[in-house]
Amino acid sequence: MKPLNVLIMEDDLVSIEFLDEILSGYGQVDIAESGKDALHAFHMAHARSQPYDLITLDIGMPDISGNEVLDKIREWEYTKGFVGQEEEVKIIMVTAEKRMKERIRSLRKGCEEFISKPIEKEKIASTLLKLGLID
Repeated sequence: MKPLNVLIMEDDLVSIEFLDEILSGYGQVDIAESGKDALHAFHMAHARSQPYDLITLDIGMPDISGNEVLDKIREWEYTKGFVGQEEEVKIIMVTAEKRMKERIRSLRKGCEEFISKPIEKEKIASTLLKLGLID
């Protein structure tokens, strides 16, 4: 498979370093430490014709929540006709939150998977495999 183009949206330094270490083994990784930066990176990647294959979104961000970023990405993809197509980015929500309501909302809004903190390397790998991003 081709190397992945990945965006990590996270504000916790330990989580950033851990996710970067794991995901950089699969391709190019960009980091966004705010929701605003994540949306900017998402749009710039499309403008360069190098869209992300995978985005990880932390739900609890200080400026724009992961769920709000998810909404904005899926809305943009819908207007471009990407929904249900290969061009649609795979999104994994990463959170320390255990509340089922947030998980259900995210799944309904179009995330593919949830990973709870503390993050486990094996869970990331099995999720990438399940999503067809790796062999």
